[in-house]
Amino acid sequence: MCGRFLTEEDDEMDALIELSRIGDAFKYGEVFPTNIVPVVTGAGTAAAMKWGFPGFAPGKPPLINARSETIATTRTFRKSFFERKCLVPATAYYEWRPLPSKKKDKYEFALADRKLIFMAGIYTENGEFAILTRDATPEFRDIHERMPVIIPRERHAEWFNGKDVQENVTELEFAKV
Repeated sequence: MCGRFLTEEDDEMDALIELSRIGDAFKYGEVFPTNIVPVVTGAGTAAAMKWGFPGFAPGKPPLINARSETIATTRTFRKSFFERKCLVPATAYYEWRPLPSKKKDKYEFALADRKLIFMAGIYTENGEFAILTRDATPEFRDIHERMPVIIPRERHAEWFNGKDVQENVTELEFAKV
């Protein structure tokens, strides 16, 4: 789940870019693992961070997602979960559905009004983050079995204050791209 997401120009995103002091290092568009993006680190705070915890060994790919069901007990993510939560703003995220021909269809998930969604995340002391995932809800399961944990705006404070929020924005729409 969530191997790519999208950011589009938006007043709220512009404010997060300024607050994070990411400057010219950030470009709107499709975000790939290891890209540096603005991440919300608490009420009124943001920082520029790199997508992906360090891999298990040199040369291994970064760990870009963390299963929400096991995050509190997984050695790699446990400390960050309890001490360094964040929210990852995005206009949309992408999933790929495998086809019998070994090709994949790409789907975009976004709100109908293209407003930002906020994916639950955790980060390291060195400024690397991972996105929390959960089992997909029935409406999305045909495309992919996992999806990001999306924290609705009215629940952001709960997320930062230690509540184990497992919300999903059901008004997300998806389109094949």
